[in-house]
Formats: sequence, structure tokens, C-alpha cells
Amino acid sequence: FGTFRWIRGIETLIMSLSNNLVKKGVDVSILSACPTKNKFTFELDSRVKVKHFPTFHYFEYQTIVPFYAMDLIKNKYDIVNIFFADYGENISIKLASQFNDFYLNLYITYSLEATRHRFEAFKRYGLVDRADSIISDCEYVASGAEQFFKRPSVVIPIGSDPELFKPNAIARNQIRHR
Repeated sequence: FGTFRWIRGIETLIMSLSNNLVKKGVDVSILSACPTKNKFTFELDSRVKVKHFPTFHYFEYQTIVPFYAMDLIKNKYDIVNIFFADYGENISIKLASQFNDFYLNLYITYSLEATRHRFEAFKRYGLVDRADSIISDCEYVASGAEQFFKRPSVVIPIGSDPELFKPNAIARNQIRHR
């Protein structure tokens, strides 16, 4: 799942992971509420299937549920990665789990200290118990996840292309000035 509304780290991770998986022959689908209006800094491989579902602006996280759930049920995915619990994922996973058995990963890319509410949502909605694995992007995030969830977390470091994400002193100064 991913919501391509903004250009943030999560979207960049989802796109990079998807691009690398399809290069290895994995069939990848991204379920998304709505596309961003901004241009991403790199292209998504054309073999990645991006499914945008219609929603209402203020009720997006409720109206997306039937679309997510039906897609999960219809397509019988082997593995489902979720990054959040409270954007329609929680109910969709519960509904689809009644019909399909898929491997569920909670993919954590944020620290416990900065986003405790995200961790609490995974727990509140029962996704920690349903999850087959908890994946973290670094040891620090994993230690917070393990402490909070009382379960091990596998660390899969996020690799980044230094040419794509190199510092830009001019842009940095312009942003600081603004």
C-alpha cells in the first residue's frame, strides 16, 4: 500500500523497492489512494502496476477500504507490505484475511520517539498480531519496534543511489532563505 500524495521518503522507498523487485522478476503492485500532483525525482519501472482508487477528499481513509479489500481478495497476493495502519490498511487487511492467506509485513521506517502514534495504531488494530514479519530500515528503528511490539524486527537497510540523493548546496540555501 502507498499513498502517492506527496513526495516523501515512504514514496521514494516504495518506488525504489518496486523497481528493484521487478528487475528480479517479481510481480509488483502498488495500491494507492491518489496520485501525487508533483513529479517524482526518478521514474517508476513500467512493469510495476500502480492501482489508484477513487476516494473523497475528507473521507479518503474510509472510502478507500472497499477498493483495497476487493483488490487484495481478487488478486490473492502472496506478500503484502504496509507502512501505516490507519489509512484504510487496517480494515482492508482484516477483511481480505478472511478470504486469502497472505504473508503480511509491517514495514517500519520511522522511530518510536518521533511517531509513537504509528506504532500504537499497528497495535490498536491488531496488525502486530496478524503480521508475519516486522521489517525495519535500520537498527535504531528496529530496537524501538522490538521494544514496543515485544517481537523481533528484521533489518533491511534502505540503499540509496548517491547520484540521485546528493546534497545540493544551492537548493539548501534557497530553502533556508525562504
